[in-house]
Amino acid sequence: MLKQRIITALILIPLVLAILFYASPALFGGVTAALCLLAGWEWAGLVGWSSAFARLMYLLLMGMVFMMMLFMPPPFIMSLAMLWWVLALVLVLLYPRGEAALKAAPALRAVMGLFVILPCWAALNQLRSEDGGVLAVLFILVLIWGADISAYFAGRRFGRRKLLPMVSPGKTMEGAIAAMLFATVLGVLTLSFDRAPLIVWPWAMLLCWVTTAASILGDLFESLMKRVAGVKDSGQWLPGHGGILDRIDSLMAAAPVFVFGAYLLSQYL
Repeated sequence: MLKQRIITALILIPLVLAILFYASPALFGGVTAALCLLAGWEWAGLVGWSSAFARLMYLLLMGMVFMMMLFMPPPFIMSLAMLWWVLALVLVLLYPRGEAALKAAPALRAVMGLFVILPCWAALNQLRSEDGGVLAVLFILVLIWGADISAYFAGRRFGRRKLLPMVSPGKTMEGAIAAMLFATVLGVLTLSFDRAPLIVWPWAMLLCWVTTAASILGDLFESLMKRVAGVKDSGQWLPGHGGILDRIDSLMAAAPVFVFGAYLLSQYL
């Protein structure tokens, strides 16, 4: 399994970086939209819709919301995303309470998918369109990838205390601490390299920590949805990783949280 994960990652990372650095804004938006639609196809499976027709109807709904979002101010979209992830945190912390209600409400789970997937697309494209946006997106990716890898290996080596065993038995407190330590190191190195003013440091570091915590939440919430659906992986697109959702679950929460926090910092600092 680990070997497959490494091979898949070695193939995907250069592709992701090539698209990030060299794709035009339109192509970047199209590629990220396609990935979101693939994630939406998998989410429809988690909802319980197995027929191709039902899943295509869900993708049509997502496409309509995509079009609507083009006319919404990005801060409004990010604010809605923040509210959603606060609700998602409550659902994760309360689980398995509420599981029966979620199982009995596929339409509600379908709506949840829109809040999980689509703000990530808006966040990434909004951020990349700004000055220095390519490096900002790269920072998010490195932050999430590094935190995930740190949590994985620290959890395997030192993991003793489960984080939320009812949601994800493999997650440990030690892994979460390792993820936060990586975020701290990356944040300090980035701020030092950029020679950021001292007044920015505490708020920028807080944003790194909150974004990392959100990435963990995104992973946990997808695990919750898979438990409700009774499946191990969201799909089989990526050997060793599962589906698209399994690979971008952390990013779906982290990207809008980071962009929302960066917007607040730009307004008040």
